Amino acid sequence: MGMQNVSDVYAVSFLNSWFQKNHKLFDRHSVVSEYMDTGNGSALVRLTSARYLAEICVWDHASCIDIQILDVSSEKSTFPHVGECKDRLELEAELNKFIEWFEDEARIGN
Repeated sequence: MGMQNVSDVYAVSFLNSWFQKNHKLFDRHSVVSEYMDTGNGSALVRLTSARYLAEICVWDHASCIDIQILDVSSEKSTFPHVGECKDRLELEAELNKFIEWFEDEARIGN
């Protein structure tokens, strides 16, 4: 592994810890969740329910995060965030917004 600026390399590990923290919430709402690390500086979380498919992809390079939510019935995709985050706080804020969306969605669905 080459020398990298450690401050630039946090997106994958951050997503992993976020997933570990939230996967019980996903389970409680009968949402199938999976975390995949490419081993190549990127990772993704995929959530599947009867109503939507959501993917959160992150890259350590440029601290990028792409969030896509596909509504199964309408087949419409929304992209709450695509592209770079200026820092860890922005990355965390986007993931927190996603959890707010998830909890709202779970309330509507029940």
